[in-house]
Amino acid sequence: LVGGLGGGHTGERLEEIVTHLDEIVGYGYRRFLRPEKIDAHWLYFHMEHPPNPDSRITLGEERDELGLPRVRLDWEIGDLARDAFHRTARLIAAELTRAGVGRVKTITTDLDKGWPTVFGGLRGAWHQMGTTRMHSDPAQGVVDAHCRMHAIDNLYIAGSSVFPTSGYTNPTLTIVALALRLADRLRSAPT
Repeated sequence: LVGGLGGGHTGERLEEIVTHLDEIVGYGYRRFLRPEKIDAHWLYFHMEHPPNPDSRITLGEERDELGLPRVRLDWEIGDLARDAFHRTARLIAAELTRAGVGRVKTITTDLDKGWPTVFGGLRGAWHQMGTTRMHSDPAQGVVDAHCRMHAIDNLYIAGSSVFPTSGYTNPTLTIVALALRLADRLRSAPT
């Protein structure tokens, strides 16, 4: 539950907390007032999904306070991510049962097709990766292998947006490695 409340805007988080107050209070009661008799735990899945060419980040028609176009996110999750989620759930359930630790009760309407239905269902970790893809060919990507934009010589981007693909893990360490590598390159560049 606690891991499921991370990310997003404060207003959205507050609304989520208020709408799930009964579950939060129940968790607190079981955790702190009856720690010897906890009979259930939530399994929280957090995974990065593979790239999907149908997903897009574009500029919309709506304008912000400065008159600039607002960003529009069209997030499409394909069958590969859904299949990975279900395979992982089944493996964890089978292993917990085999080890005698407990049983897993699924929280989807249809484990073969659906996504979790509690806590607002499927949510993202706000990692829009690949929006300024790294590629040696300017027709295939926005930045080169050194994170320098193909179209602008003195503009560099070091973040998950340059990833040509994503994995099923948190991107933070790769972002840090890219930033450190870029910092070393810029520091040694002639001025």
